[in-house]
Amino acid sequence: MTRRTNGLSQAEEDLSRLIGEIYRATLEPEGWTPVLEKVADFVNGSYGMVLVRNKATALPFINSSARLDPEVFIPYYAHYCNLDLWIKRGIDKLPAGTTARGVDLVPFDELRETEFYNDFIDPNECSRMMVGVTAATDSVFGHVSIFRRNESGEFEDSDIARFRAIMPHLQQASQIALKLGGNTAKQMGFESVLDAMADGVLLLDDKGEIVHINAAAQRILESKDGLHLSRSGLRASKNDQTAKLRTLVAAAIAARDQPISGGGGSLRIARPSGKRAYMVLIGPIAAVEVAWSLGRPAVVVFITDPERQAAPPFDLLRRGFGLTPAEARLTVALIQEPDLKTAAERLAITEGTARIYLKQVFEKTGVNSQVALMKLLLTGPAILGK
Repeated sequence: MTRRTNGLSQAEEDLSRLIGEIYRATLEPEGWTPVLEKVADFVNGSYGMVLVRNKATALPFINSSARLDPEVFIPYYAHYCNLDLWIKRGIDKLPAGTTARGVDLVPFDELRETEFYNDFIDPNECSRMMVGVTAATDSVFGHVSIFRRNESGEFEDSDIARFRAIMPHLQQASQIALKLGGNTAKQMGFESVLDAMADGVLLLDDKGEIVHINAAAQRILESKDGLHLSRSGLRASKNDQTAKLRTLVAAAIAARDQPISGGGGSLRIARPSGKRAYMVLIGPIAAVEVAWSLGRPAVVVFITDPERQAAPPFDLLRRGFGLTPAEARLTVALIQEPDLKTAAERLAITEGTARIYLKQVFEKTGVNSQVALMKLLLTGPAILGK
């Protein structure tokens, strides 16, 4: 075996490079396709596929492929998955880390007598298969499959030996990708909830630098009416208020290891436009040690704009409280204009009709006054989604 200057043979270098690319694909989901191509080439295959599916439904929630027409999967999941003899012979009962050839599960002579083979496998030229199981739980089955064109013949022992050499890395990379994907989905969900809030929310790290800004805070900062972002961080229009703001942020950072002692505080931020001042509330986020993490939130800043009167979405009012279209329109109008007579005029209805609608709204929302109705709508979950 010829050794290169780094002490590795060409084959060892190729394997090392492939393993590195397998793990890089965990950070870039679109990277699985080129990696699968290289895995297929490494084991003398034609096509590659990585799949994670729900055992109960047999439907995938992760599916990447290389050199396979994506259209192939449409008839498979519509019909041929129920005829898949490899699945019927227990491919999804193999333990994680296992590698096997299709012929080990179903003899080829038996396979080619089936509808599954003649109407699906043979036309798509993937009759020779090799599988490596990446995940096997009561609810989830994941695998990497490599296929060969019909004329290439069966995978040889040397091919499956090469597949087994990289299988631990494919299995580990698949598990890392699942965990990262799950964390990303959670983060996106949390950010969507924050963006639905009427108040501005900023998360700062332990240096006071911004980690996340929700949509409402972004609008407030972009207006530059009392608060804005500078190179040095969050600033108020007035220097003394900027100093107070930063003092409260520093106090919140110092208190994050002892949240029971308080830290942070509140202040009003004047607005050059003359509009009512923002109310800013600053508090610590309890320190949680998470290995290998950067930019952990240490402080939360809430910004309330008293000028903003956000009405709950019309459709949400109807669904949430069972209001009729007329009742929902009146409710939205009253949030924008509390005077019943004026709201009725805007809607081109009589004040008497408006009172009838309002009484029906009270009954459906469980309140007995207009003040209580406004409090329910402007502080409850209905405001989310605006």
